[in-house]
Amino acid sequence: MRNYDYSDNPVIAWLSFDGKTIKFIEDYAHSAGYQEEFNGNNYVKGTTGKQIFYDLYQDNRFIREMFSYVN
Repeated sequence: MRNYDYSDNPVIAWLSFDGKTIKFIEDYAHSAGYQEEFNGNNYVKGTTGKQIFYDLYQDNRFIREMFSYVN
């Protein structure tokens, strides 16, 4: 589980890579009944203090933060 929506329902996230494209999908099935899909060809790992995050990019253009965690 990635996070929870406003109604405390889980938002499930999938991450796949086929060698060229990174596909990131968030599933809001329990709350809104839809999925959001983001595609990119690169990611950037960054840090802010103890927070570590991974951002999705397509040709050097920021698409979406995929996930983050505290070390």
